[in-house]
Amino acid sequence: MQTRTTRAAAALALPLFLGLGACSGADQAAPAGNSTTAATSEQAAADPFTVAPGTQVDVATFLGETQKAQQDKKTFHMQMTMSAQGQKITMTGDQDVSDPNKPKATLTMSAPGQTGGVDMIMDGESVYLKMPGQAGGKFVKMSMQDLAAQGGVDFKKMMNPSESLKAQQQAIDAITFKGEEDVSGEKLRRYALVIDPVKAQKAAGATNVPAPTGTAAAKIPYDVWVDSGKLVRKMQLTQNGATIDMAVSKYGEPVKVAAPPAAQVTTAPAMPGSQPAPSAS
Repeated sequence: MQTRTTRAAAALALPLFLGLGACSGADQAAPAGNSTTAATSEQAAADPFTVAPGTQVDVATFLGETQKAQQDKKTFHMQMTMSAQGQKITMTGDQDVSDPNKPKATLTMSAPGQTGGVDMIMDGESVYLKMPGQAGGKFVKMSMQDLAAQGGVDFKKMMNPSESLKAQQQAIDAITFKGEEDVSGEKLRRYALVIDPVKAQKAAGATNVPAPTGTAAAKIPYDVWVDSGKLVRKMQLTQNGATIDMAVSKYGEPVKVAAPPAAQVTTAPAMPGSQPAPSAS
């Protein structure tokens, strides 16, 4: 059960990491019929970045402004730690959204007792995954569609600008400004988000999401720290004893993301009902 909880927490954090790079949807209205993200006239008129502590802000405006700030910078670096049951999983990654239609990302994850890390490269169309002791040490190439079909996050959807923004709006029930805090010598604005875990999984493309029961049905508090340039710098969430901390830095610095050499790539077995992945060239 705890492992499932940690996975669910990661499924929330990873799409938000990828969604950081989506271009601004600030001019888009909140999805019709979504009462949880519909703003009151007072919220819509207030600037989320100048309001007083304790003020609830408009979800669509906050997400649109922070995504626009990220898109203007083009690149960023992420460090994430997931802690549960006394164990710690670390993840580092870079994202390049110079081409909004084909964003790229790299991720490396390490876990206790694991020899070598898990490496993932996303080039906008395909995912290359290398896991210790599997595929002869090679990267397994999969289409994003096949990865989503396995019940994971629909990365292609989450890396699409408009779809990413829509998914986040659908999953977040409310955002409240909590106040300014000193983080490593820098003043950051802290916001408390309330996330619906079922909506988050569905919005990220997960299928066959079971109806929540007990503590799993509870909404998830998720805090975000934003700097004076409206850039997200830190995220944190805790669910059933599993905690995720994410730091975002090196905005605008050069990032190199490329598919691995063909000699280091193999293909995954064809998924039922899908087309075989093309061979590496």
